[in-house]
Amino acid sequence: MHAGVGSAVLGRVTVGRNAWLGVLSVMRADGHFVRVGDDFHLGARSTLHINHEIFPCIVGDRVSVGRNACVHACTVGSDVVIGDDVVILDGAVVEDNVVLEAGSCVFPNKKVPGGFVYAGSPAKPVRPVEPGEGELVTLGGPGAAHDSARESGGRVPHLGPHRGARARVEVSEDSARAGLRVNVRPLPSAVCDEA
Repeated sequence: MHAGVGSAVLGRVTVGRNAWLGVLSVMRADGHFVRVGDDFHLGARSTLHINHEIFPCIVGDRVSVGRNACVHACTVGSDVVIGDDVVILDGAVVEDNVVLEAGSCVFPNKKVPGGFVYAGSPAKPVRPVEPGEGELVTLGGPGAAHDSARESGGRVPHLGPHRGARARVEVSEDSARAGLRVNVRPLPSAVCDEA
């Protein structure tokens, strides 16, 4: 997992392989749980959050969340691109293979059918997803390499499963049950390069 400067993981959070958390991003599960699949990118200053004991936040595989976005107490399928400044609200369900354009808003309890690009507030389908559009997810979303280079002093973190680990996540079972903050500590460069 790469954890950008000031990023935080709090409470009952489960994260799959190859996660990338941008600068000042937050995954907060202080009441319900957050579950994130593999190959996940959370942009700078973005948030995954729950609705205390009402809705969890569940995110599938190969999902990229842009900068300044809020994914709140909802379910997001796999192969989804969530643009910058997007808001997804409580109880919403975003199906697989969706692109939410920058600034879109998915209202509470709405279902977003798969296979389309959505825009606006409320988010409405504007066209079918083009072949290859979802491939942005595996690269961390549009501009992710540029953002990560700027945020890490010019080094672009490797998102592969073995090399390039940039953080160690530590949590005790007691802390997780109590909903306490998970410590995300950047590793020294020498340790990262030997991984």
